[in-house]
Parts: sequence; C-alpha cells; structure tokens
Amino acid sequence: MLIIVLLVVAMLASFLLLARICDIFFVSSLDKISSDLKLPSDAAGATLMEVL
Repeated sequence: MLIIVLLVVAMLASFLLLARICDIFFVSSLDKISSDLKLPSDAAGATLMEVL
C-alpha cells in the first residue's frame, strides 16, 4: 500500500514540475515567436503548437 501512495505522490510531483517548466520556458518562447511573426494571441498558441 505504501508503494502505491509513493508512486501517486511521485506522479503528481512530476506533473506539477512539468507544468511549471512549461510555464517558464515554453510559454515565454511561444510569446516571443508569435510577437516576431506578428500573430494575434488567439491564433498563436494553436498555430505554433500544431507546427511544433
């Protein structure tokens, strides 16, 4: 039972850390690319996510 709890905690920590890393690096780089290409913010996320 303890191993299951530890695995769940490890998975939650992994997802939280991944979300934090994406917020710091991926979103800021998408903002920079979209501003360089002069894309509106509504279309930039979907368009660049599809390409990348």
